[in-house]
Amino acid sequence: MSKRLLRVLVLVVSSVPGVAAGCDARKAEPGYSIGFYNDTDATLTNTRADWHANGAAHHEEAGFLSPHAEKASDGEPQPIPEKANINWKTADGKVHSREVEIAKLIANPRQFSGTIYFKFTADGGVTVVPLTYADERKAAEHGKSALQESR
Repeated sequence: MSKRLLRVLVLVVSSVPGVAAGCDARKAEPGYSIGFYNDTDATLTNTRADWHANGAAHHEEAGFLSPHAEKASDGEPQPIPEKANINWKTADGKVHSREVEIAKLIANPRQFSGTIYFKFTADGGVTVVPLTYADERKAAEHGKSALQESR
């Protein structure tokens, strides 16, 4: 292959959105994911978030969450919801349900690019923790979880 052709190929490939940035073009634009984090020493089951966006009902499930485990989804519908109903069951069989505020916790919801975590706490509550993708990457580069940093 000639040097000129190789140079052209490198220029073309590096100009394709996402390729030069590690094939993650979606996360370069505003968008959000839903995540669940079990910040307790007990297993949780039936973990679920329900909300409305654009007049339609939406939900995400993590199901079974081991102690200090997390699960996240991708590509949730815009806009970020004002509120969500979070449900889970503890090891004693008790079903819990909380309505949480979301959008008001985010400075600019239309421009937010990150994961909105629902963090289950030992006192039986749930806290909303919005983390940008940049913050999550930075923590991962240092071998840490951004969620554990948010304690």
